[in-house]
Amino acid sequence: MNKPGIDGSFFICFLLNLVLNAFWLIPVAIYSVAATLLGWPTWIGWAALITWAVVIFLATLFMAWAISRGTASANPTGLPGKATVRRSSQRPNSLQEYALAHGHGAKS
Repeated sequence: MNKPGIDGSFFICFLLNLVLNAFWLIPVAIYSVAATLLGWPTWIGWAALITWAVVIFLATLFMAWAISRGTASANPTGLPGKATVRRSSQRPNSLQEYALAHGHGAKS
């Protein structure tokens, strides 16, 4: 049974989200350069960097939660591995097989 939660794949997804959202670090980099050159406080840049990482973490956590909720409702029987969809091999292949299966057998 698949247990939702934070595991190794969550952290891989989190790191991938950090890489894919790295363009949001451009304002932080600009501010850091300006703070170094102009003598502004650097804690604002660090706070922006930490805020960015926390927002990406929460977004990844929400996506993991939403995916785990979606896969739980994908199986209407509630039994793992039991699907309600019939395969074509389970259906009668001809009218004669249908009639035999439903009690309308041929009279001999």
